[in-house]
Amino acid sequence: MDLRWLGGAVEHQGEPLLLVVEDDAGVAAALVLYLHEAGLRCVLEPTAHDAAEALRDLSFLDVPLAGLLTDFDLPDGTGCEVVHAFRARHPELPVALMSGSADVVRTEWMQAQDVDLLPKPFTKDELSSWLTRLLDAATVKPTAAQIA
Repeated sequence: MDLRWLGGAVEHQGEPLLLVVEDDAGVAAALVLYLHEAGLRCVLEPTAHDAAEALRDLSFLDVPLAGLLTDFDLPDGTGCEVVHAFRARHPELPVALMSGSADVVRTEWMQAQDVDLLPKPFTKDELSSWLTRLLDAATVKPTAAQIA
């Protein structure tokens, strides 16, 4: 994780922060650009291992997250592993899995885990629709600190 970037995330607590896991540099660059244009900040990680470290670090620094957007096929694992690690810390937050393959087993697993599918290639409109649901979920659900 780029700690210089993380410092910026800590300075802007309260704004939506999305964890994005994508190993393809071209797809990652396009995602970050679109998310920035949409007014969202993100932490971009290229592997399942890096995503797990980012989750640990963000949790330690108490940086609020809005959701997870992860590729299925990663160099060191699968998006399913990233989803499990994310849901262990943030079961209430929205999750989307990007995949160029929509096989039946993967689709059934995603439905059982309440994970949205963004089939690759996806359009800006499809990503925008998921981001709208993400932001709606983030504004509707109060945090534990807000309840107490």
